[in-house]
Amino acid sequence: MIEEVPLNFEFNPKNSKLNYPQCRCGQCPQFYWNLLSVASRGSGKTYNICKLIKHYEDNKLVDNNGKIHHLRTIVISPTIDANPIFKNLKSLDETDIHDNYSDELLQSIVDDIKKNKEETEAYNKYIEAYKKVVNIKENKLNAFFETHPDIYDILKEFNFEDPDEIPKPKYHNFRRFDGFSQCFFQ
Repeated sequence: MIEEVPLNFEFNPKNSKLNYPQCRCGQCPQFYWNLLSVASRGSGKTYNICKLIKHYEDNKLVDNNGKIHHLRTIVISPTIDANPIFKNLKSLDETDIHDNYSDELLQSIVDDIKKNKEETEAYNKYIEAYKKVVNIKENKLNAFFETHPDIYDILKEFNFEDPDEIPKPKYHNFRRFDGFSQCFFQ
């Protein structure tokens, strides 16, 4: 005879306060996660992954502050030419399609993501700095910059131009670099 004994203990896990963007539908896996799709040829691996990414594109990824984050899909697949389904993805840029894997390719993708992140962070810092000085009267700017030389250095890079007039980064919103925002390996 088997006797069932309930366990009496409290479990109050501490949940993360990280502000990761999530799908608005509320039914999808919570970011960040990894997926390995393994099955026989013709079983629908590519179709199902493209369907999931398309769902994210259609439903948008929104963080706790209501900011929408756009997807970047990267495909490395030796059968890319045989899968026209990828053409349905708005988040897949021609430059992010690769037909042969190599460690060097993966490193260049990671380096590109880091570069894009740095450009976005620099742009956002410029906007922050500009907002701090835009309403300061001209005769008080020198005193402000003396106490805030870091803000002066940031704004000097683009000659104190309005943020709308300086080059914009490829990605305006960028999450922490924990890996790929959206990546698919076949």
